[in-house]
Order: sequence, then C-alpha cells, then structure tokens
Amino acid sequence: MKKIVFLLLFISSQLSAQVGVNTTTPSKASVLHLEALNSLGTYGGLMLPKVTLAERALIPVTVIDDGMMIFLSDGLVRCVQIYDAADELWIDFYCMPVTMPVIFSQDFDTNTSWGFTSDVAFFQNGSDGYYDVSDGADFPSLTLNNNFLGVKDLDDEGDNGTSGEAIISFNQVDISGVSNAVFSFEYDSHEFNNVADYFKYELFYDGVGQGQVVLCEGCNNDADGIISVSIPDSVTNFHVEIIVKCNGGNDYVGFDNFKIY
Repeated sequence: MKKIVFLLLFISSQLSAQVGVNTTTPSKASVLHLEALNSLGTYGGLMLPKVTLAERALIPVTVIDDGMMIFLSDGLVRCVQIYDAADELWIDFYCMPVTMPVIFSQDFDTNTSWGFTSDVAFFQNGSDGYYDVSDGADFPSLTLNNNFLGVKDLDDEGDNGTSGEAIISFNQVDISGVSNAVFSFEYDSHEFNNVADYFKYELFYDGVGQGQVVLCEGCNNDADGIISVSIPDSVTNFHVEIIVKCNGGNDYVGFDNFKIY
C-alpha cells in the first residue's frame, strides 16, 4: 500500500507543477504546499533533516544547493541553518536559546567577571575608526543587544590603532571543577568585502593553541552567528583570543556575550 501511495504521489508530481500534502488544492505559486491538518484530524509540522556537526560535514553541498536548510543539533547547539553557496558557509537562521548556569561571562554590560586585554590600545574616533566597547551608535547595521566590543577601521586613517591585526585576549580561567563545560560567544559583521580583512578566534587548552578558526576573510557579506564549543573535561586552564584585521572603511564587526557555562 505504501508503495502505491508513493507511486501515485510521484506520478502526480510529474503531471503537475505543484505537490500538495494534506491538501488537494495546492497553491499554484508553490512547488510543494504543506497543510498542518491531515485527514485524520491531526495537526503536524515540517521536520527538517537533523544532523550533528560531523554529519553536516558529510553533506556534499555544491553551488546548486544554495538555500538548503537543516537543523543542526550538536551538544547544546540547536540551530536552523541555511547554506550560502556563494561563501560556502552554513549560516544560522535561528538558534535556540541556551539557559545554563554561567561560570564566567563578559557581555560588556553588567556581567563582566571574565576580564580581557588587547595588544592594540582601544580608541574611539567616530566614523573614521573605532576599537572599543560600543553601545551600537557607530555600528548602525549590527543587531547585537546593548553594549558590545566593536571594531571598525583599525588603522583609523593613521591616527590610532594598527594597519595589522589586533588580538583581544580573554583572561585564562580555571575550569578544573567544571564538567561538560561549554564556551560560546556571538558575532555580527557588516560587509568585510576587503579581501585582506578578517576575523578569527583561537581556543587555548592549558596554554596550547587549538588552531585559528576563520569566521570571515573577505567574505563580502553580513556574517553573523553564535559560536558554541564543548571544552574537554581534561582541560584545567582555558582562554580564548579574538583576532581581527579591519582596514576597510565600510567594514566593521561586533562581538558579544562571551560565556563559559
């Protein structure tokens, strides 16, 4: 019986440009039209393919898969993601909020137990350049809430900063008594169409770098997302570095809500 139903659905899909599920009158503007209420009086929803990070890496995406959607479920990370074929990235469409006791935090507002330093002096020079905690006024297109760490034109027309990269180092913290610890932070950027501009991060386990992870390198789009990484229980001391090079006049990025929980 199941084979017959599948065959009929397949034949009907060949005869019509529209396929309807729980409807005999699919929208003429749609290829696939889903209705929640079935013939048994039961409501349902759309279930996207659910994958882990390792499983996502096995999806053989190409340029024709632009717009493919999945549900990423890996540890505490639960995000609907869409594939951006132009930049070969999975982009967060929506991530479920994580509510766990926070051990160390830096949100640049009221939760500031996790200190940080920079190898380049902070400065504020309005539209010419900015490298400091910001309330968002100088970063109009970013959607981060309240205060965040903002970076725009690091060389500041030669007045401040550097033409190279800046490294923001979060203090080393002892997590030896924490099981299943997770590190996370948020980022949001504008343009970054200068191929020499980038922002990355690197985790350090007991002083040993785990390799830089590129979030954007001349990506030429408004990249944003939430990074969430499980820390091995064998780690005693943990710290993280954010590395930014930003000399394009219209390129800027913000970072916020650094947490270990």
